Amino acid sequence: MPHALGGAPLCGNRNLRFTYVDESGTSQHEPFVVVAGILVHGDEQLAPVEDYLDGLVRKHIPEPDWDSFYFHATDIWAGRNYFKDHDLWPRERRLPILMDLARVPDQFSLPIIFGFHSKEELERHSPNYRAQDANGKSILAHAYAFLTMAIHVERHMRQVLADEVTFFTVEDRQEVRKTLKELHALLRRKGADTEYFAVADALPFSKIRDTPHFAGKQECRLLQLADACAFIIRGHLRKSPENPPFYDALWPALAVHIKGEVWPVPQWPHGPLFRFWER
Repeated sequence: MPHALGGAPLCGNRNLRFTYVDESGTSQHEPFVVVAGILVHGDEQLAPVEDYLDGLVRKHIPEPDWDSFYFHATDIWAGRNYFKDHDLWPRERRLPILMDLARVPDQFSLPIIFGFHSKEELERHSPNYRAQDANGKSILAHAYAFLTMAIHVERHMRQVLADEVTFFTVEDRQEVRKTLKELHALLRRKGADTEYFAVADALPFSKIRDTPHFAGKQECRLLQLADACAFIIRGHLRKSPENPPFYDALWPALAVHIKGEVWPVPQWPHGPLFRFWER
């Protein structure tokens, strides 16, 4: 029976995965934007992973700061904000924190699914993207990467986790929230595959249910982990010389690989995909 609010029928209702989604690279100077999602089994994995991440706080952070601290990969890497005192927090003390985070998905068998786009390619192929100011380009690049990630999640659920459904919890960037909600609603709508997109094998969504739910990074340990994953994947794309050990730790958990070992990551800066924003 179709869902009461429209869209595809509910396919799979035995198990629930939560997909925690965060981005990296939306600032103007970054050449790539990455959106990463981590799939977490609601009954079997959620509490143990949250407890483990809390344990990493206790391992690395002084006790007076346990309640207020949250992981932010950029701050760890660059020594900003909480880590701005480089005498207290040299790289030799900060980077093991990021490595511990990078090992969590493989340790707990959490699939990482991501989408990315090159901003240079977007400039080359999308007149709508070129016409935007810096903030508009940030929003569109984020949305395109989110779309790629979401379609890969739907495919993974259909092909690998066929008796399960998932809900998205997304890091809350207020400026892009409305765009992501509208895009997600379009992807769930019957006929989306023929009206806008050339990816009929994943649309309309039947495994990703409901609207995305938004939360602040500081409120959710799993979003902090998704942030670290997106940051490390972006470091791999931009060939950061210190990044390979972190990407190597993350690699076994990647359900989508940049070179397409599972599915090619589509290069979609043109064609039907863009009609949603260019209509």
